[in-house]
Amino acid sequence: AVVSTQSTGGIKKESAKFTKAEVKKDMKSLLSRYAKLKDKTGVATKGDVVVIDFEGFVGGKPFEGGKAEGYSLEIGLGQFIPGFEDQLIGSKSGEKKDVEVTFPKEYHS
Repeated sequence: AVVSTQSTGGIKKESAKFTKAEVKKDMKSLLSRYAKLKDKTGVATKGDVVVIDFEGFVGGKPFEGGKAEGYSLEIGLGQFIPGFEDQLIGSKSGEKKDVEVTFPKEYHS
């Protein structure tokens, strides 16, 4: 592909300054995003990524958007409603578990 541009002047080089804290935060984010997961023996703890199958029920009936299989969830990030992730702490691979939570009034699946 050929890209043609017309210029009425030179290119102005922009500069940016970053604090050490900003660089550290961005590096931590990149490391987390591209980290490779490995199997763990023992029980799930905060910060672990668990792969779960789940189906949510309200009043004994499944609700729309409340089911998934093979869902990767990092315990402690607060991705699910309050109390859900905490109940996964201590779980073992392959274990079946009932998790009971109270849905917030403003919950939208």
